[in-house]
Amino acid sequence: NRSTVCIVGANTVTFVSAKALKTSPDVGLNVF
Repeated sequence: NRSTVCIVGANTVTFVSAKALKTSPDVGLNVF
């Protein structure tokens, strides 16, 4: 199911981004 993959992917990106920002704002900004 393609929509499920998109939702899981979005959740993963959000989770990783939040973790990166929490760990180090500089690293989080450099990812984007």
